[in-house]
Amino acid sequence: MHIIKIYNPDIFHINYQTGGENIIIPFLKILHIPIIITYHPDHVVTLGKIIDELQLLSTFRSVDSIMV
Repeated sequence: MHIIKIYNPDIFHINYQTGGENIIIPFLKILHIPIIITYHPDHVVTLGKIIDELQLLSTFRSVDSIMV
């Protein structure tokens, strides 16, 4: 299992379509609260793709840590 912790003040969802399954990434509307993103390692979503998508968001704060 891959885990990414992210700080973000807004609520929104990112859907990743991988192998017919939707991966929904929720964000809480609370500043400085770590959000944990998890997805199954068999999915074709790469850590780089997730981070690239997040960096495009105007509300993107910072990636706290990445564990793979």
